[in-house]
Amino acid sequence: MIGRATTLVLALVATIAALVVVPVGAHATTPATVRGTAATSVRRTTVLTKAGHLRAKYTVASTRRGRCWTTSLENGRLYRCMGGDLVMDPCWKEAGRHSVVCLPAPWRTKVARLRLTRHLPATSRSRPRLWGLRIGDGVGARCTANQGASFKVGGKWVSYYCQRGWVLTGRPDRSTPQWTMSTARKVGGHYRSRGVKHLSVAWKPVVH
Repeated sequence: MIGRATTLVLALVATIAALVVVPVGAHATTPATVRGTAATSVRRTTVLTKAGHLRAKYTVASTRRGRCWTTSLENGRLYRCMGGDLVMDPCWKEAGRHSVVCLPAPWRTKVARLRLTRHLPATSRSRPRLWGLRIGDGVGARCTANQGASFKVGGKWVSYYCQRGWVLTGRPDRSTPQWTMSTARKVGGHYRSRGVKHLSVAWKPVVH
């Protein structure tokens, strides 16, 4: 009787242990799995309605005379313009006005309006590129595409300038739903590589 009772007790303990261990293990791995598979959110940005008028969420912060001499580096159907000494890209042509409105960064809501002094150049069919990116992995810095001179960090060209001294180098790896990209940060006057990080958001400038 004693041997049989001991066997039953041991079997019961093993069963309880199995019931406890499985949920704990599942709970520990599930959040990491969910975070690891979250896809990069791609946002299409335009400041105009389908009718060609400024959308309600945007306001005009400044108005000046200017011209657009070529197409945008971010989307061939948009424009690269100049007002005074400022280069603005991308810019959208407003309907019913001889003017364009330009947005400095895809997450901003204040635009600059340029009253055109010359005719607009012909547009092209070049597809929109990634105008802005946000670094994930707890960094949260937002970045805009480099439209000027560049330099190398860790053997790769700086392609995006970001908030708080961060930069993105090379091109994004889009082979998985959650894109990644090489990063660096300015420390003591020098940029130092910070490894590959996930990209949580990407912005593209578009037209309707």
